[in-house]
Amino acid sequence: MNKLLLTLTAVTAIGLAACEQKGTTSVADSTSSAASAITDAAASANTVQTLSSSDGKISISVQGSQFADAMQNKDLLPAGLTAADLTLLQNDPATDITVYVANLGKPQSPAADYFKNLKTALEQDSSLSDVQAGVATENRMSYRFQQKDKEDNILNENCLAVYEASNIYNICANSYTASPNQLNEVLKDVKLVK
Repeated sequence: MNKLLLTLTAVTAIGLAACEQKGTTSVADSTSSAASAITDAAASANTVQTLSSSDGKISISVQGSQFADAMQNKDLLPAGLTAADLTLLQNDPATDITVYVANLGKPQSPAADYFKNLKTALEQDSSLSDVQAGVATENRMSYRFQQKDKEDNILNENCLAVYEASNIYNICANSYTASPNQLNEVLKDVKLVK
């Protein structure tokens, strides 16, 4: 009887040891996976991604983004523009934000006149709503607006017009779901590369 009890105790101890080992391993794996996911998410949120236009003239640094080239996606092309008009078209599916850079060509008027005319055109465009234009500096002016697509969905768009002697660039971030403030964050660090 003692041998049977010793054998049962030994089998139970081995079984418990096996369960404990699996349980410990399982918890440790789960814990390390969760910790790894949290670390990856934190690293992603702190990572700065730099988007560069194909002509090398515009650089946009965005923190915590996952933008990828979308030049082949015709659905993301801005209204009235073709892929040939753009030097950058990127989309971040996680935030539903699209960023584009359009090279509008050589200026035909001084910067002050260009920005004044741009502001007037935006304010008089009846297809746009909630138009807000910032104060123009020597070579930049920010503006934002909303517009409806064919299905009456509202697209928020924030832009920055950049004026230089040889080109005018229109840099915009747009989204159906992101707020104007979120779009503004994307355009917070735009540089003209000289």
